[in-house]
Amino acid sequence: MKSDTVQGAFWIAVGAAIFYASWSMDRLVNLGVKPFSAPGLLPGILGIFIVLLGVAMLVRGRKELLETVEWRRVLLPLGICLGFAAGLVGHGLPFWLAAWVFVAVMIWTLQYRERKAKGELRRLGAVAVSVGLGAGLAIALVFQELFLIRLP
Repeated sequence: MKSDTVQGAFWIAVGAAIFYASWSMDRLVNLGVKPFSAPGLLPGILGIFIVLLGVAMLVRGRKELLETVEWRRVLLPLGICLGFAAGLVGHGLPFWLAAWVFVAVMIWTLQYRERKAKGELRRLGAVAVSVGLGAGLAIALVFQELFLIRLP
């Protein structure tokens, strides 16, 4: 099977599961929670985007030549995400710092081979650290100030 076809189907299933789980969450209407701050709203939106991007991968997979699935490119980011959720969040680090570390490690990991071949590891480190910091702060501010979610 084509790599994008398999991965696209995988992300469609993941996005659909996220959307379903967020849709079935309690809306907390009885507590007077406004619809835009209801639990599950953001995960539901993200689930829809994951499904749409999975569909895009399926379409692209139809256009590619037959190739094998690079499981490393699927499992490594998944492992980093699980490490973030299980190891960093809620274990003493402020959320913005945990998000900074997560984003920086993800960028470093996903671009390492390409940047090493070009001799750009220093630049990759600078990009990973700076984008990670910006993302960590932005994520924390959006969740806490816009969605009014108290982060660990």
